[in-house]
Amino acid sequence: MSASDARAVTEEERRFRARTPTSARWFAEACRHLPGGDSRSPLFHPPYPVTLTGGIGARVTDVDGNDLLDLTGNHTALVHGYGHPAVLAAVRDQLAAGTCFPGPTPPQVRMAGLLADRFPSVEQVRFTNSGTEAVMLAVRAARAFTGRARIAVAEGGTTAPGTA
Repeated sequence: MSASDARAVTEEERRFRARTPTSARWFAEACRHLPGGDSRSPLFHPPYPVTLTGGIGARVTDVDGNDLLDLTGNHTALVHGYGHPAVLAAVRDQLAAGTCFPGPTPPQVRMAGLLADRFPSVEQVRFTNSGTEAVMLAVRAARAFTGRARIAVAEGGTTAPGTA
């Protein structure tokens, strides 16, 4: 990095820290309770992430009152943005009906049907609560399909500084 690039980075960090002192305090507290100070450490960026309080549409607000544009849509998880009225109405309706059942529900069956109909290669759908659960089920399915007992594992995925 050239000296002028280093000065630009230093100046940008100074401005960031000046705009986000409350986020800095929340990050220090988060480091006490969350590995790497965040529940999504691979997304860490120095010197610290902003601590968010809410969002509407494509914008989020941090604890310092900064209005920020979320260019990733929460890393593609929020294609409708934050607080979309139709999504909020659907969530309210489901909350009133219940949130966790020990068997299939009509909305779950409808969603599985929509996915299977949209993608010709998808015959059935399994919903999971986490990526870990999805990988565990994929490994089980692969072992059953191939008849093989062993799997290859790649170690050393991306981690935030100081969390490896």
